[in-house]
Amino acid sequence: MKQVYDVLKSYKKQTLSLGTLETLLTPFVDSYESFSKMVLELESREVLLPIKSKGRTSRQLSLALGYRLNRQRLNDTVIDTLQHYRRMFHPAINLDDYYTKSKQVFEQDLEALIKIDQYLQTHGFPDSDQSSPEVSFLLMRDEKWLDEQGGRELLKRVRLYDQFNIRSVADPLSMAINPHQLTTSVHRHLIVENKATFHSLLPALVETNFSTLIYGQGKAILSSVSLFDDQFPVSGKHQFYYFGDIDREGIYIWHLLNQKRDMTLAVPFYQACLEKAQAKGKTHHQVREQALTDFLQVFDETSQHQIAAALNSRYYYPQEILTTEELQTIWRESRWDSLT
Repeated sequence: MKQVYDVLKSYKKQTLSLGTLETLLTPFVDSYESFSKMVLELESREVLLPIKSKGRTSRQLSLALGYRLNRQRLNDTVIDTLQHYRRMFHPAINLDDYYTKSKQVFEQDLEALIKIDQYLQTHGFPDSDQSSPEVSFLLMRDEKWLDEQGGRELLKRVRLYDQFNIRSVADPLSMAINPHQLTTSVHRHLIVENKATFHSLLPALVETNFSTLIYGQGKAILSSVSLFDDQFPVSGKHQFYYFGDIDREGIYIWHLLNQKRDMTLAVPFYQACLEKAQAKGKTHHQVREQALTDFLQVFDETSQHQIAAALNSRYYYPQEILTTEELQTIWRESRWDSLT
């Protein structure tokens, strides 16, 4: 491509016809198809700007009948620079993506690329999985580089991200512990989807026979639940209960979570919600029939019809429909052992 750029730089006029362009590029292509692909590539790089008034060919690879040369783009090319660093860098570093970008983009990334190259030349790729903070520190001496400073995108740009075997790190569980229940043989854990419900229930935790109250934080619980055993290393039997919004998203979260740990629906809370007036629902939630089917089978037939009818009519029951007093009373007074 460097030779193509050199030919275009030497062309004295500002505009050129498709025929002239074909003459100039003939030494670098072996067919009209390869010529067309090269011209379209130069278009995408904004080296060639189509003159709209001239129109385009009717072929499958449609080319403009006239082009204007973007000399700023021509002179801004990083080809020479990239070829220099391609020879110098570790062979795993793929610089192809920079050929379609301005010189400024490469210059902004260069300092980080040099550090990555120095690490690979000295150590090669890690033998085991590493967390993103670990990889960030290895490469940049800055544990936040990958997740907060664009490092993840840079590694993907140069085709290195998968080769570092970066292990995803779940956020810690947001969990409150009941000190009165730590020595029991059975530990009950209530997971609630939303923050407001967590705070409403929190004062009543010590008055229940539950060992923990966990804030699910929507879908975040799907990854953070993997840390439960590390964050609550208490021996005994563990029983999980889940309470979320009665909408398609809340039901789907429970469905996915139930595949990771046995997750009993906290039915007393749900039944109390069904006694309230439903709210106008969210229309963007996807329908997941298996999740809904699994959810409904826990309830009696009347409740099943009520839930299905509400969801089909774009209504739902949010957790917040219950007052703090109602939530706490239900938690304290329900017979939770009868649900498992």
